[in-house]
Amino acid sequence: MYKRQVYNKKKGKKSEVYAIEIPDIKKLMDFFYENEMWQHYLIFVLSCNMARRIGDTLTFTWEHFFYPATGTMRNDLLEIVEDKTDKLANPHINSACKKAIRLYIEKTGLNPSDNNYKNYVFVQTSGNYKGRVITDDGYRKGLKKAAVAVGIEYNIGTHSPRKTFGMILSLIHISEPTRLALIS
Repeated sequence: MYKRQVYNKKKGKKSEVYAIEIPDIKKLMDFFYENEMWQHYLIFVLSCNMARRIGDTLTFTWEHFFYPATGTMRNDLLEIVEDKTDKLANPHINSACKKAIRLYIEKTGLNPSDNNYKNYVFVQTSGNYKGRVITDDGYRKGLKKAAVAVGIEYNIGTHSPRKTFGMILSLIHISEPTRLALIS
């Protein structure tokens, strides 16, 4: 019988990641803000509010958030094809996401209209890989660093904000018997 191998599991380390507890969401956001980790801040807010996988989030261009013809912000994300499932998705860009996008632009000084909104949102700003899209591992390391700094003792990773979205949605619709089917 075939046994699935897990190659990224480190001996003696827990690999399961958990949804982020509601009080810890604010702690992480505050850490990213206070340490001027603007990419991490925006990725975290988008992930918690739109439930996209990190690989899909890192491929966003400014066109996903803005109409190139007018420069106005969209209400729904430009349709994407999810990398893992090949499903089409265009989640709503809620007020928390819009606020985080405006803050990111303000704090980084980026101009989304450069290159007609075709530039990637999350690019390295320094180092050997300047100008390249940041990696999911780079985001994960920053997230883990923040978790340790704010005293989170349970294991979180890049998938935790996505799980957090599901947890919050489940809590909001707790009396609906079909809530888990709706979330999935």
